[in-house]
Amino acid sequence: MSYIQNFDVDAKAQVLLDLGISADSVQIFKTCTHLLKILAAKNFTLFEIASVICRKDLSKPSLLETLYLQAEKEVAAIEMKENSESLTPSEKEALFSQVLRSMLEKLEISDLPPSPSSTHSSSHGK
Repeated sequence: MSYIQNFDVDAKAQVLLDLGISADSVQIFKTCTHLLKILAAKNFTLFEIASVICRKDLSKPSLLETLYLQAEKEVAAIEMKENSESLTPSEKEALFSQVLRSMLEKLEISDLPPSPSSTHSSSHGK
């Protein structure tokens, strides 16, 4: 647990950028790493954390994708409300990270989609 909490996301992200990894890919890395840090600190299991990231139905977004889109909308609304054309890309990224982290910190185990075992438990005995 201490390794996860002490992991320097920004330093590792810079290494990835220096290696030529795209900014979008680095943003995904940062988002998933922050998710891991936040949910591990809340004692979510690895399965529960994966349940946030992975789609249960390939035609529907995962919980993380849904939260990511909500955070993008909130940032856009803040920009419009404050008429913030002056936000630099790094300030916008910081605002987005703050909004998304806030959403992740509010996440509870009860917010997770049901596991396949809870919806198909009757087929395990056959």
